Amino acid sequence: LTRQEQQKKEELSAYRDSLSAQQLTELKRENKRLAHYQQQPDSPKAIATLPRLNTTDLPSEPHSLPLSEHIRPNGLPLLRGEVCSNGVAYLALAFDLSELPGHLRPCLPIFTALFPHLGCQGLTYDLLGAKMAENAAELTLELQASSNPRGEKHSCTLNFFLHGLEEHFSETLALLSQQLKGKTFQESKRLQELLKLFWSRILAELQDGGQHLASIRAAAGLSWKTSLDEQWNGWQAACQWQKHKNNFRRFNNVQLPLLEELATWLGRQSPSLATFCGGDRAWNSSTMFLDQFGTCHPTGEFQPEPDSLPTLWGRREFLPLSSDVFNCAQAFRAPSADDQRRAGLTIYAHLLSCGYLWNEIRMKAGAYGVQAQYLPQNATLLLRSSDDPSPRQTMNTFAALPQAGVEKNWQDDDIRAGIIACSKKYLLPWRPRELCQTALLQRLNAIDENWHRNCYQKLLAQNARSVREAVESFWQEFSTQSNCCLLGPARKARGLNMDRIKF
Repeated sequence: LTRQEQQKKEELSAYRDSLSAQQLTELKRENKRLAHYQQQPDSPKAIATLPRLNTTDLPSEPHSLPLSEHIRPNGLPLLRGEVCSNGVAYLALAFDLSELPGHLRPCLPIFTALFPHLGCQGLTYDLLGAKMAENAAELTLELQASSNPRGEKHSCTLNFFLHGLEEHFSETLALLSQQLKGKTFQESKRLQELLKLFWSRILAELQDGGQHLASIRAAAGLSWKTSLDEQWNGWQAACQWQKHKNNFRRFNNVQLPLLEELATWLGRQSPSLATFCGGDRAWNSSTMFLDQFGTCHPTGEFQPEPDSLPTLWGRREFLPLSSDVFNCAQAFRAPSADDQRRAGLTIYAHLLSCGYLWNEIRMKAGAYGVQAQYLPQNATLLLRSSDDPSPRQTMNTFAALPQAGVEKNWQDDDIRAGIIACSKKYLLPWRPRELCQTALLQRLNAIDENWHRNCYQKLLAQNARSVREAVESFWQEFSTQSNCCLLGPARKARGLNMDRIKF
């Protein structure tokens, strides 16, 4: 690179030396004219010639999930994604947790995290991991709280996501079967290493600012889903990881028997739902694997333990970190997925992120990032900033939004831009992994194609008036129902009137 730069410099020098004084003067004059021209704004007439996407250019129908449904002999609904998977097979399973004994519920987060990283009867993790690697396979687990769009039925599932090469998928499924029937937690040394590893990951996230943890904590209590998310992935879960890491003897004596009991319970269960993407060879292996389960039943009603819920709203909490800047989050309770205000609030959150909040918090207050998200499935509106040197100004801006009336200044052109931006998620092509996961989650949340289409069409129908009415109605109902969570340096948090929490 240095040699190329030197060569270019020599070429330019030689070219300059070849020019006469008059040519040099003319070249400088031309450069000045060009610089002046470039600094002039484009005329409205010129701008009008640029191609622009309009809402009329959007398709009238969203992209549907390319699925076919197959009910297996044991009653299991199996959804097959009809997309090319390029030689990789994907399988997702949902196990209903409504019948899980109550004393095992607190073990779910750590069980979910540890399960893929430990061996099973007859296979230590080293051997199991080697066999999975030979098949280019990976297994992940996730706890999922679900409800229908009206929030009437609550369910909770432990979801397994498995993928691997199609040519070896039968062997991969055999390994999954071994784990489901004989998962053990007896590899003591590895358990200790994993507890340290997961705690170090939490610390690493906090070192990066902990925006995810702040958001989860702020939303906790606003809906049953966000409360479960706090128990599974938030501050409460982090405290449990720290406790287990610091006292392995107690973990070994108290938690280990419960994890073994939970593994035994899971080994007797049948999935409530399965989704698949891949070729015919892996499909045949998957159907044979799934047909081995007993009779399958729909998911049942699941509720979190009442005494495990944080205060519903009104919390203002601060978690001190060794950093120079803050991560701020404020979550408001919001309408659920089936509410008529959904489309308007979706656009509202997008325009806040790109406009008002960006100007007030990013440009004026110096935060690295700011975002507003309306999360209808969680019934929350989330406001958050990252790497924020001015938390007081940010929290004041968040708190003033109900009275700010930002939406009153938006015109139909602004709303059309918001519609185009928010329509993307309805129009993206499906990849096999995302299709497999989305199909599972949408079915668990009782979202069908008609409901999906209706949401898209309501989005397209929005205008400045409908968005304004949705926003005003939202703030009238929910402006006082919120929680705040800040993460950052204690020395700069004085006077913020926050309750301090810690690990």
